[in-house]
Amino acid sequence: MNSEMNNEMNMSVTTLLLKTLENATREYARGCVTQCASLYGFDSSEALAALNLENLAIQVREMKKRSTGKKTKAPKEKTEKPVKEKAVKEKKEKAVKVVAYKPSIPLPFVASMVSEDGCHGLAFNGGLFTQCQKIRMSQSSYCKGCQSEADLSASGIPNNGTVEQRLGCGLMEFRDSKGRAPIAYSKIMEKQHITRDQVAEEEGKLNIVIDDSHFVVEEKKVKEAAGRPKAVKKTVTVVETAPVEDLFALLVDEESEDESLAATVLMSDSEEEVDTRAQEKGERDMMKEADLESKKAEKAIKNTEKKQKQAEEAALKKQQQEAEKAQKKIDEQAAKEAKIAADLLAKEQKIAADLAAKAAKEQKLIDDKLAKEKRIADEKAAKEQKKIDDQLAKEAKIAADLLAKEQKIAADLAAKEAKKLQLEQEKAAREQKLIDDKAAKEAKKLQLEQEKALVQQQKLAEPKKQKEGTRTIVATKANFKVGDKVEYRSAKGEVSKGTVSEVKMGKSFVEYALQMEDGSNMPNAPEGNVMPAKVEPVAAAAPKKVTVKRITIDGKQYLKTTDNLLYDPETKEEMGIYDPETNTIKELPDDDEDEVEEDGYTSE
Repeated sequence: MNSEMNNEMNMSVTTLLLKTLENATREYARGCVTQCASLYGFDSSEALAALNLENLAIQVREMKKRSTGKKTKAPKEKTEKPVKEKAVKEKKEKAVKVVAYKPSIPLPFVASMVSEDGCHGLAFNGGLFTQCQKIRMSQSSYCKGCQSEADLSASGIPNNGTVEQRLGCGLMEFRDSKGRAPIAYSKIMEKQHITRDQVAEEEGKLNIVIDDSHFVVEEKKVKEAAGRPKAVKKTVTVVETAPVEDLFALLVDEESEDESLAATVLMSDSEEEVDTRAQEKGERDMMKEADLESKKAEKAIKNTEKKQKQAEEAALKKQQQEAEKAQKKIDEQAAKEAKIAADLLAKEQKIAADLAAKAAKEQKLIDDKLAKEKRIADEKAAKEQKKIDDQLAKEAKIAADLLAKEQKIAADLAAKEAKKLQLEQEKAAREQKLIDDKAAKEAKKLQLEQEKALVQQQKLAEPKKQKEGTRTIVATKANFKVGDKVEYRSAKGEVSKGTVSEVKMGKSFVEYALQMEDGSNMPNAPEGNVMPAKVEPVAAAAPKKVTVKRITIDGKQYLKTTDNLLYDPETKEEMGIYDPETNTIKELPDDDEDEVEEDGYTSE
């Protein structure tokens, strides 16, 4: 059977195993560079970019044939070229480009320098723990490297922490996932020979202010041991690598998302058939070896972190002592400056008090002068006022005398006018009596004429006399018209007065519809029973008397009635209407009716 076997054997290794080894190697190298950067003060991000660890690939070599117990000449080892994995095009996430000025020297963490558009992870940066300057991915808060660390971390954040964690605590109180604290910036300045002027220049370019606590220099205390110096122990610094279990889980997820990444790397051997058992055993051995290396690395990292923590605590204690000493010196200087300031303030206060006293004295002189001027002005004003009052009193007396004289003249004039008015009224009364007598005479004459006309009418109506309620008489025309005042005489001789409301004429009769004074109606009154109403003599109207009062307006006298109507005292003509509010005369309103002469004034 062995004779039938080929001299070469094929073994297939999955891409998952190769990917695991690549990632473990890459993380180990990254950890080494980061640790060296923290010890020697260089930028780890630049060093990692120069190493180009992202393009790291494992070279696959032939495996030697296992010995079968027979001494056979070993075949010449053949070296195959490394099989490159088929590149799979993946859609890369768009990165957010942040264009910012890159300082020429390392700078400590400053809150005002944090960019919201940049990566939110922290870069170790020689122990300063500043914001990562790589380009942030569009769908993440971190760059590609920080996001990878966050994905592999149980806490879900990058190894060096985040900007939010740095801002959420004191300047030197921050600790990363490994317990490391920020290094004083003064140490970086000393190590890299950075001057304060260089830092000030970068502050001006970036428009920032770096806290003075970053420039506090720690005092070095060197204790010399007696005797021969101790031999320096060689220490191996091991950096942290990601747990293998996490890498395997990540790679399994990647293989499930994209099956095209699964490729098979064939390794040549002298046999033609694939030894499945040998393949599985080789994979198990490699997994165990990787796991063992990971555990050793973790143990070494813990020891290193412990020593580093102790060193940092000692450095922190020393820094605190130096800070206390510096603070004491600052306090002494501040006390000295405060004393100088107090002395200066006391001197200034004394000068101010003297100036205030001088100003008060000057103000008193000004107040006395003003008071004196005010007293003189008041006395002068009082004299002027007395003079004005005397003049006003004199003018008031003259006005009173003049008014009394005018009132006396007005009273005399009013008495004269009243007497004249009385004579005129007596004359008007006599004329009125003549008019009344004449009116009575005329009324009596009219009555006689009416009686005569009535008798005449009765005589004329006798041939036409008819029985009441019959229409046997013959009438040629009506003696009355609508609206005439008439008397109706009934068969019993009762007479009632009324008004003709309708005239009814037939061929042989005349009747009237009468509206009686008592409110009743008589629709068919024969003409023989209707007679003209007697006219009562009209008594002459008594003259209307108006009460007037004399009033002077603009130097002219008028007679004013109670309703403010003004008359001329001589002509008795209406002059207008008096307005008591403005003491003026308004014009009379237009009146188309006949004016009525008012006689018989009675003055008050």
